[in-house]
Order: sequence, then C-alpha cells, then structure tokens
Amino acid sequence: MIRITSLIRPRFHCVYPATESEYTSEELLMKKTLAAIAIGMTAFAVVSGTAAAAPKNTSVILIDEANFAGDAVAEGLAGKGCQNVSQDNMATSLQVNGGPITLWSDRNCKGEKLVVTGDVANLADFQFDNKTSSIFMG
Repeated sequence: MIRITSLIRPRFHCVYPATESEYTSEELLMKKTLAAIAIGMTAFAVVSGTAAAAPKNTSVILIDEANFAGDAVAEGLAGKGCQNVSQDNMATSLQVNGGPITLWSDRNCKGEKLVVTGDVANLADFQFDNKTSSIFMG
C-alpha cells in the first residue's frame, strides 16, 4: 500500500490506500471532496459578467520524498500570509498552485528563506531539503 498523508487547514489527517477498491465509501467521498477543493483553487471567479483570475498564492503541497514519489508523507497548506507547517523540517519536494511562495527555515516566517515560483522536485538542489518550518503565501 502506498501511504500518503494529507494535512489541510483546518488540520485533518488521513492515509490513502493504493487502489480505489480498498477505499470505504466515506474515504471515496473524502478523496473526491479534496480533489474538488484542489480544482476549485485553480478555477476562475466571474465578476460582473467578466472572468477574473482566482487569487494567486493559494496552496502548496509539501512532500517528504524527492520527485514527488515513493511512500511519501505530504502536507497541504492553503490561504494567505505566514503559516507554520505541522511537520517541521520534512519537505524534500513541493508542488505550488498559484504563484511564488516563500519557504522559511524557522517558525513564524523567520530565519533562512527561499522564494519558490513553481514545483520543486528536490529542495536539496537549493540547499533547503528538510529545512521548511513555515511558509508565506500571498
């Protein structure tokens, strides 16, 4: 079984089986809900009959393995401002939805920083592997 742990604000934790046949009906509903939320973050807002881009800097998924693969543990964060990660110094790769974010080595967006504009397959390439303690978005 592939183990993927998701943490999304408000904090919530689950482990997903490797195949859909191993899911309970509640787990399938949760999976579909999380997928809908992720899709919604990239959607466009319609304002006064014209399409306006959804706000940038909306979400990031931190993964504890390089290249987004393997028996990975992941944590998702969404929103704006400074957010402390719950799994301190865990991230090796990350996926960004929406634009540049800033990774910080200490809690409360302090310490060393790295500005990221897109997905990063291996934070070791930037000397920031297993260093992320907080993130600033938007």
